[in-house]
Order: sequence, then structure tokens, then C-alpha cells
Amino acid sequence: MKKQLTTLLVLAALTAGGMAMAATPADQPTMNCPKMTAQTDPAMREKMDKFYKDTSDLRKQIAMKRAELDAVTNAAQPDTVAAARMAGELYDLRASLQAQAQAAGLGQFGPGCGLGGGHGFGHGGRHHGGFNN
Repeated sequence: MKKQLTTLLVLAALTAGGMAMAATPADQPTMNCPKMTAQTDPAMREKMDKFYKDTSDLRKQIAMKRAELDAVTNAAQPDTVAAARMAGELYDLRASLQAQAQAAGLGQFGPGCGLGGGHGFGHGGRHHGGFNN
């Protein structure tokens, strides 16, 4: 009896999940995120691809500087002077990335929807996605 009930519950859950997926249009942006609409526009997508290609080295520098800062701040004896210097350098790198995003016509993106800067459900905190890394 328990096996039949378990099978019935699994089938009901799969059916309900399938109906929910079928009711959502594939081209509909994610819930309450108008930024996603702009990202699906082919012309905007081309701008974004070019921006990501053009800023690859800068984003790599940001990731490396963040790793350095994390290593310094998580050391057994944190060097506050070095950490402050690195934080300033990281700030400058991020500001440069933001300026380049604005110049490329992509300034409207950044933290917001998804696993972004903590606006709603997401990781938030210091390590977030978007152009404000």
C-alpha cells in the first residue's frame, strides 16, 4: 500500500510540475525582472558579448585582486595596511568596469535579478554578479 501511495504521489508531483512548466511561455522574462527583457534583445545581446570580450582582462584583474584581498584578510595575521591598499585598487578596477559598461550602453544592468546584489532572493553580500563585482 505504501509503495502504491508513494508512486501515486511522485506521479502527481511530476504532473503538477509539468503543467506549471507548460503554463510559462519560454520567451517570458523571469518574474519581476524587466532587465531580462533587454538582455534577450539580439542587438543588446551583441553589445553585451562585445563588452564581455573587451573587458576580459579587466574582469580577470578584478578576480585576481579579490583573491589577493581575501588571502590577506583571511591570513592568521591580517595586514590591514595591505588590505586597505588592495581594497582601494579593487574599487578603482570596479569603477573602471562600470565606466566601460556605461560607455558601451550597458549601465542599466548590474545587481538586481537572480543571484545578484541581494535585491530579493540571491546571494547578495560582497561577492555578487553583475558589473558591480
